[in-house]
Amino acid sequence: MCIRYYASAAFTQLDKATKSWRRHHLDVLAQAHGGKPVVMLQPKHVRKLRDELKESPVVADIRLKALRALFSWAVEEEAAPHDPTHGVKAFKHVSKGFHS
Repeated sequence: MCIRYYASAAFTQLDKATKSWRRHHLDVLAQAHGGKPVVMLQPKHVRKLRDELKESPVVADIRLKALRALFSWAVEEEAAPHDPTHGVKAFKHVSKGFHS
């Protein structure tokens, strides 16, 4: 499914930086879980994937954003029957911003 997503207009029209981080996070997940059926993926599994990075909440949220984008595209293209990221909340984190 990731390979089809990477070839899609939804992905190719993104700016270079967004494509880079999104592809990185999806490729990591595909390496670890690519052999599993997408139809079996449930919100509890997405929470587990998010929670793997709980020590770095910003990175965990980026992983979740990448998955949301993938499944948003997949449901629209009928490549997935449902969006398992629906209802999975991002971690709350506080940023002090950048010192000027």
